[in-house]
Amino acid sequence: MKSFNVVAVASLLTLAYATPVERRALVVHTVIEEVTETVDSTTTIWVKATAGAHANYQLPASKHQHHQHTHKPKPVTPTTISTPSVAPVPTTPTTTSTSSSTSVPVPVYTPPVVPTTPVVVPTTPAYTPPVLTTPTFTPPVVPVTTPAPVTTPEPTTQAPVPVPTTASSSEGPAGGACGDVGGECSGDITFYEAGLGACGETNDGSSEDVFALAHGMMGEQSNGNPFCGRMAKIKVPGKPVVSAKLVDKCMGCEGQSIDLSNHLFDQLAPEAEGRLHNIEWWFTS
Repeated sequence: MKSFNVVAVASLLTLAYATPVERRALVVHTVIEEVTETVDSTTTIWVKATAGAHANYQLPASKHQHHQHTHKPKPVTPTTISTPSVAPVPTTPTTTSTSSSTSVPVPVYTPPVVPTTPVVVPTTPAYTPPVLTTPTFTPPVVPVTTPAPVTTPEPTTQAPVPVPTTASSSEGPAGGACGDVGGECSGDITFYEAGLGACGETNDGSSEDVFALAHGMMGEQSNGNPFCGRMAKIKVPGKPVVSAKLVDKCMGCEGQSIDLSNHLFDQLAPEAEGRLHNIEWWFTS
């Protein structure tokens, strides 16, 4: 019995190996890949077995039914195709030959789209050097002072100052109105520092016997006044009668008062007295 079983098994194995296997159809897949990076891509293809006589082989019926064996096909091992992707490569049709009756799409790696962010380059303003302005020196304007023209007075012939002569105390005016030749005049006498007078003459009061007439009596006119240059005599009680020349106008004198030069006043009274009242005087020319 044991030997029969061995012979039966051997016969079944011989029958199984002798059974022809149907040839699978050739399937051609054309894969076009365009990549921009080098990426390893692995594709797994499961090959579906074709039904045939070897799939489920039934042993022929025999009287030993309890010894039937069912032959199981070997498990199909998945075939792994490693397709390296090389970037960049020219577009070349790739032919993959597989023994399968089913067209299996090969996933193609699509690189993620990297958003392009524009790089903003900060614009640095060009350095502009400041404009240096050179100040223009403007010389200060010096005012030109034009000297006033110096008027040189024409030389005038001055009449010689009469030297006072000593006269008797009995000498006096001949008579008439004050201002006329010989007319009696009476007023105060004072003294001043003689210089350039209203009549246009410059006199030295420390050495010349000159006097100034009261402004009310002489009038508004100065140069060319009819009184300019007239001679007069002055009589102080107890003093000799003295002669003097009219060369100026006395703005501080009133009435018939007159103002004498220092040299003339000193002959009639000390300067300490300052003023003499009611002094008699008269014109002689």
